[in-house]
Amino acid sequence: MASTVAERYFAATLHIVFSEIAYYRYLFPDSFFKIVNYENVSVHALIRGKSIESDQLLASVDGACDAMAHECLQTFVIGLSIHPTKHTFIRELYAFQLGYGADYKLLGTRSKSGKTTELFLRRLAALLRQMEALALPILMSMRMALTDSVPPGYTPPGFQSFMAKDVEDYTIYPNLWKARFKLRH
Repeated sequence: MASTVAERYFAATLHIVFSEIAYYRYLFPDSFFKIVNYENVSVHALIRGKSIESDQLLASVDGACDAMAHECLQTFVIGLSIHPTKHTFIRELYAFQLGYGADYKLLGTRSKSGKTTELFLRRLAALLRQMEALALPILMSMRMALTDSVPPGYTPPGFQSFMAKDVEDYTIYPNLWKARFKLRH
């Protein structure tokens, strides 16, 4: 899994972000979360071992972090669906896109003061609190796109490789309100 300080910081931040989404979108009961202080913000952290579904979410985030440590993660997406039978009919989509190389700072790298992540987490929580509740049941699906520099035979833990023709594309629910956050360094 994550090995450098930047990778560990990104992994911790990604876990918190998806825990906050899971908490505010009511994917799991309150008892599945603990309150932690991360970058001067009280946030929710999903607890391992509470259910198969919550552990699957955490394992998927771990898989994304492993792919990032191998410098081959391009995009990591979680879709939330309220369609009763079709998990790819997406009502909400959360995506992270990464880049690597000397000219590209790793997304989520900690600033000296930590203020960038603090501001991002505060904005994310405020946005999630303002969103209308989703109808139940909420179905979750995850996708990951890898760069062309994937090591031979590598598949991120918790994910399966599919050919593009074998994967059903996400259909985005019409008239969605959109928000975009950009971390600046």
